[in-house]
Amino acid sequence: MACLISFDGSEFHHYGRVGQEDKDFEVIAKSDEFKKLSITMPYLRLESSPVGYANKDSIYNFSEKVLGQKQIFKIDSAEHEDFSCLPMIVRASGNCKNNGFYKSIEKRTSAFLGNYLKD
Repeated sequence: MACLISFDGSEFHHYGRVGQEDKDFEVIAKSDEFKKLSITMPYLRLESSPVGYANKDSIYNFSEKVLGQKQIFKIDSAEHEDFSCLPMIVRASGNCKNNGFYKSIEKRTSAFLGNYLKD
């Protein structure tokens, strides 16, 4: 693997939203495999930042596991569903204004892949 990209993935767990998910993540975080995990390849994380997000101290900081080059970008006011093309398609089909999140995500991803993948 040449690089790793996370599209608002759950490796950055947000505590306090769903109790069972908190418990499930704790089981993973306390496992020997997870404790030993270190990522040495280039890592890009594109994340949402919706209004009302959890406090920073209630988020598991996965970036501590990344020993290689890392880039983390918040897409201002984006929500989790903006990381697929579906909202863009739905807006276009109803002649609604496109918020541009998907295009921003697509552009940043393409640039990152262009830096680390050959041909």
